[in-house]
Amino acid sequence: MGLAIGDYRNNGLLDICNTTFSDDYDPLYRNDGDANFTDVSYESGIADTTIPFLGWGDGFFDFDNDGWKDLFFANGHVYPEAETSNWGTTYAQRPLLFRNLTGKKFALVPALEGSGLGKTYKGRGIAFGDIFNTGHIDVVINTLDGPPALLQNVDKDQNHWLEIELEGVKSNRFAIGAQLTVKSGEKTIFRTKKSVNSRCSLVKRCAIASLMSTPN
Repeated sequence: MGLAIGDYRNNGLLDICNTTFSDDYDPLYRNDGDANFTDVSYESGIADTTIPFLGWGDGFFDFDNDGWKDLFFANGHVYPEAETSNWGTTYAQRPLLFRNLTGKKFALVPALEGSGLGKTYKGRGIAFGDIFNTGHIDVVINTLDGPPALLQNVDKDQNHWLEIELEGVKSNRFAIGAQLTVKSGEKTIFRTKKSVNSRCSLVKRCAIASLMSTPN
């Protein structure tokens, strides 16, 4: 299924979230340090909502540029019979976006009609990136028996952002594993470069956000 690794508490420790089959919640594991992790799925607010969904790709990313990493899940059942059976679920399923409120609690972003969150997909994986060079991270959902779905992030926040492209000077030319730290007021934000194509986006100021939707 899916595995997301990210520092959603801005404390320098990488936390873990993975997706599961339907009728089970997607667990969020808080990194307590010293190689210890605690399941905080229920207290963080994501467990109950994810139970009916069969999850695939998931990821931590800051969709509203407020400095806190949010959580995104791409979903879709493996059995077409889900559409005609009394299982309490469907074959194509809508994605889930949880806003990180405090570094401890998450809140589900409403699936507004006409938005990318309000549509259903036979999701099988996801990728993140600032496709339109707006400073907002967009999402691509890989779907079964269909084209990828591009969800353009049209959030109207006015937060500042900074994109940094790293380059190593010796054997690690792509600076994979490099860590960046930025301080903004009382907040300290950590970012790690995990792949060749990843850039580190760091927020400099906080505000309130709205939603993510597909382009018209």
